[in-house]
Amino acid sequence: MGLYDKVVSFFQIKHPGLLKLAENELENNPSVIFNNAARKLNIKKACILVYNDDYYRLFLSTGFSTDVLSESVSTSDFWDGTLPHSEWANLSHEEANPFLQLFSKDDVSSIARLHIKRFTASDIKYIFMSAEDDQEPAIPDSDLEFLVSSFSSFITEKNG
Repeated sequence: MGLYDKVVSFFQIKHPGLLKLAENELENNPSVIFNNAARKLNIKKACILVYNDDYYRLFLSTGFSTDVLSESVSTSDFWDGTLPHSEWANLSHEEANPFLQLFSKDDVSSIARLHIKRFTASDIKYIFMSAEDDQEPAIPDSDLEFLVSSFSSFITEKNG
């Protein structure tokens, strides 16, 4: 019997519902759900910013260096001026420059394309961003839209 099996059997004997409780907790964790969905769609770098008190702050992220991104705070005025609509913005190279300030130097050096969309779920404003490098094939808009709508559905269900 391996170490993992010993730990599992110990918890099943001592605390029969503990593993199930942890499993349920992970299934309802927005970060785990977001990361899993992005991975299934082969989206390597994505994040969601959430609006609060006239600022957008990092809420979820996968693949980005979160040290800089989590400290990046952008005003609603910035987003209203650079991306006033809620349609997809697919930006490459110079078009993406205004948004690159949100990312670390390592992330910026590998960003060739940014996909950005503003959306609302349960009356809360969010911004979704995904990045690709030159070696990656373009992510289909339908996959990006699926990730955003899945997240929106999750939030609406949790706050419903």
